[in-house]
Amino acid sequence: MIRCFLVSILVLLGNSIQSQSNSYTLSQVISYIESNTDYVFNYNVHETDAYSIELAWDNYSNIASIKSLFERTSFDIKVNGNQIIVLPLIYHEYNICGSILDSDGDPLIGSNIITSKSTGTQTDENGQFQIQLSVPKKHQIEISYLGYQTIMMSVDDLVDCPEIRMDMLSESTKGVIIIGNYINEAIRETQSYNGINVDSDDIRQDPLRTDHDVLTSIQNIPGINSPDESATNLNIRGSSYDHNLILWEGVPLYDQGHLFGMISSINPFSLRGINVYKSIYAPQYENRIGGIIDLRLQEEQQLRTKGSFGANFLDSHLSLATPLIKNKVSLVLGGRLSTNSWMEGNHTLDNYTSKLFDSYRNIDESEESEDEEIELDISFYDLNAKLIFDVSDKLKIQSSVFSANNQFKYFSEIDGILFNDLDTLSTHNLALSVIGDYIIDKRSKIRLAFTHSDYRSDYFFERNNNDTGIPENFNRVLENNVRDQQLKIEYEKSFPSYKINAGYILDQKELGFFLNQQGTYEQTIDSYINTQSTFHHTHANIHYSGKRISWDAGLRLSYADIYNRWNFSPRMNARYKLWDNLNLKVYTGQFHQYIRQFYQAAGSDLSLVNNAWFLDENEESQILQSFKIGIGAIYRKKDWIIDIDLYNHFSDGISSLNSASGSIIEIEDQGQLRSKGIELMVKKDFGKLSSILNYTLSSTQATFPALFDEEEEDETDFFPANNDQRHQLSWITNLKFSDFKFIFAANYKTGLPYTDPDELVFLEEEDDEEYYEFDYESINDNRLSDYVRLDASVVYQKELGPLNLELSASVYNIHNRVNVLSRDFFLSNQDDSDQDPEIIEVEKINLRRTGQLMLRIYW
Repeated sequence: MIRCFLVSILVLLGNSIQSQSNSYTLSQVISYIESNTDYVFNYNVHETDAYSIELAWDNYSNIASIKSLFERTSFDIKVNGNQIIVLPLIYHEYNICGSILDSDGDPLIGSNIITSKSTGTQTDENGQFQIQLSVPKKHQIEISYLGYQTIMMSVDDLVDCPEIRMDMLSESTKGVIIIGNYINEAIRETQSYNGINVDSDDIRQDPLRTDHDVLTSIQNIPGINSPDESATNLNIRGSSYDHNLILWEGVPLYDQGHLFGMISSINPFSLRGINVYKSIYAPQYENRIGGIIDLRLQEEQQLRTKGSFGANFLDSHLSLATPLIKNKVSLVLGGRLSTNSWMEGNHTLDNYTSKLFDSYRNIDESEESEDEEIELDISFYDLNAKLIFDVSDKLKIQSSVFSANNQFKYFSEIDGILFNDLDTLSTHNLALSVIGDYIIDKRSKIRLAFTHSDYRSDYFFERNNNDTGIPENFNRVLENNVRDQQLKIEYEKSFPSYKINAGYILDQKELGFFLNQQGTYEQTIDSYINTQSTFHHTHANIHYSGKRISWDAGLRLSYADIYNRWNFSPRMNARYKLWDNLNLKVYTGQFHQYIRQFYQAAGSDLSLVNNAWFLDENEESQILQSFKIGIGAIYRKKDWIIDIDLYNHFSDGISSLNSASGSIIEIEDQGQLRSKGIELMVKKDFGKLSSILNYTLSSTQATFPALFDEEEEDETDFFPANNDQRHQLSWITNLKFSDFKFIFAANYKTGLPYTDPDELVFLEEEDDEEYYEFDYESINDNRLSDYVRLDASVVYQKELGPLNLELSASVYNIHNRVNVLSRDFFLSNQDDSDQDPEIIEVEKINLRRTGQLMLRIYW
């Protein structure tokens, strides 16, 4: 009865609604055609009732128009005279994917992909999705995002992973801005905790460095700086290296560098995405008082084989991603090997080793001894693999492994047999990760993960000196190892405007440190420390995204059995859209850190192995903690982006000025660190050319009560920390022309502070031994000369049939300027007991003019 009534209405209004577009069941459409033509349909009513189609009405008076109609559906038809048979639905296996973007090309994170009433998925941090399903052909997929117009697409249109642009609803034009194309197309700013997302695929197409080193590329983000030009010694808003957490597939890495940190040990051609947090971050991350760098491989099934291979003057690389079982199992592989294993010494590697070793010498000894012979052997490799297994539509398992190794040997001999030194160092990193995701429904899932991190550093130094006629020997052994195992469970639930997650983490850490020192005239030292603790962490977070405001609120609750105490770490982040093109942002939070590094001199002229990880088991020790607060604004209009941030961080319980404090001041007690600053980024696009200006005005100061009289006022106790660079300015220009990209960068920084000793003070005489120490009036009241560097590079990328070619060349420090990175003071050996030891001044200088070439083939 109802169907007859609907058909009557359609017949009466046929002509008047011909141009109107609406959604109807296929049964309604068939009834309308039968009522207005002589055609008779044979069809399954239950199937056609359940199938809806959106269309503008036509008269459908001939077979051609009827065939055109059914080509838009999941049904086929067979025509026999005026009889039309609607063939039943046949289900096919589809693996659909795509990228959901807004009209400006920015990713819409968390977009809903509805495949049926009970199943679906959401886009990741890159705006991408992938899902396998069994449906009829031309099955309709609903794509929606809060404040944007919903899109209906056929599965046939989603098998080639298209880019899908969504338009905002007219009543939602006051929605919160998400800044895409932040530094370039590969580096974007997101809403959640003001994170920075780096897409590795995009950064390879629009590189900031020709070697694609991720940890170096992110130093173009305001607030992230390396005072010694390395990739791994990152200072993030005043924090030192050990205050930051670097994760690979959710596994903490305790050393991330090759060539003593000059380049990162992370193969950039295997990575898929990187999330960077400069201040506060989601509570599921392990607490550090600095920043977070989260490195991820791909998580979706690989539809076709992709890979690359190439080489530069420092390393050669290989990467591969391939499906093993279609839409079921995929494998990702990657590795790098130092080029000196198959290529003889080259200018680039020589310059790197010169910066690492030859530049750290007595400034009064500018020339090497003609009789000195040096043997240097340095090599490294890194490997990574990941297996992605979609057990079912509901269960997905990912297993990953990472291994990195460094070997170093340095032997020097003077005058044949009179004097020789031997330094050997090996480091090894192993990271394992197993992650299981169970999809409860289209909006919720449970994740269970296990991670294992193992780091080991072994150093040996030996000195033999027969110059005095009396044999003199000295050797020193340093070993540091970290084992970190974590078991995690997390629940996530999404709503149209909210996303919540909560979880629990069981974390077991074990750290060991071994020191053995023996010498002819040295006191024998044999010390071994092994500390372990079990940590329990619970965390919860809620994210809200509305038309004008978005915010995050999270809490992490941690218990360490080694300290028998609980620590609460709350945090909050909010954004408010004041005008169409202006976003305001504010954040605050408190953080606690249990693991840290201390400075350990190696005993050799090379000053190797300066940092060792430890876990303080003294219950009276203060846990590292930091309170952070900041405000900012982002303005975007047409081709302009202006981003400004003001921050103030206060940390308590620090154990040294930073992870590489000078040799003059030995600080055993804990102190405080305060860092505040203003960061400004201005970007302008001029079509094929873009220009970025970054400026940071900051102050990082420290204090240690043990260094001052208790009667002094607190305000006078703070002094510039070793990593205090007041002004930092960089200018990056990128020009695209045909298949070429030209990149020019200029960098300026104020010099770092250092302490100049006034004189030596004799302390005591015991057992015919004399003791001296430096005397100084004030700490870090001197500064090195300002730092200036110019770089340039050119990249050529060309499609060659199924293959792609990348050829790049760069020049680092074009004008070959000498920048002093650090200045230290040491005491000379006392050859004559009647004379006081001398103060020796040494400097560490920058990497001199260095060229780099890279050839890469990828597909």
